[in-house]
Amino acid sequence: MSVLPNPPRRSGKLPRVVLCESFDQRVVRAAHVLNQHKLAQVVLLGDYEELERVAVGYRTDLAGIDVLNYEGEEIQTQIQAQLAALGLTDRLDATDPVVAGAWLVRNGLADAVVAGAATTPTHVMRVYLRLLGVAEGCQTVSGLSLVSFENCEFVRSPVVGLADVSVVPEPSVAQLAGIAIQSAASYERMTG
Repeated sequence: MSVLPNPPRRSGKLPRVVLCESFDQRVVRAAHVLNQHKLAQVVLLGDYEELERVAVGYRTDLAGIDVLNYEGEEIQTQIQAQLAALGLTDRLDATDPVVAGAWLVRNGLADAVVAGAATTPTHVMRVYLRLLGVAEGCQTVSGLSLVSFENCEFVRSPVVGLADVSVVPEPSVAQLAGIAIQSAASYERMTG
């Protein structure tokens, strides 16, 4: 199984991807699949023993998966210090796994962060915008979903990109054009 026909590689290294919502069984199972198919170096946020119990319960394991206890004193001190420096202590909670995941990316400790399986898109977007910002030149924030259609006669590619304009409920013509351009560029970067 390969969701992406040409998974991106940097210098032969797998991208380090943080999956924030390890309290959700689907996320633990997804981490196992990503690791098993060598699509990413996965980081789960949480307590190792607790996550190991979840993994065993679903006939998976944590072998090859990094587990980071983001609620430990050392990392919490670092996250809180950065939130204070950014003036965000009253807006973001350092003990929120979505904040911890975004913090790891912001500080170069991970290449990507994934959340939204069990957290509202609005919350995820707020955290990402505040901690990660937007790409240079980006005029309109939008999302892109990749959908895998293996052995489907109705699509040309096994992976289809669906531009998500739900961030901007009533986009202008210019915003729609920008969303289309950004989505196409993101799709190309991810699928080769």
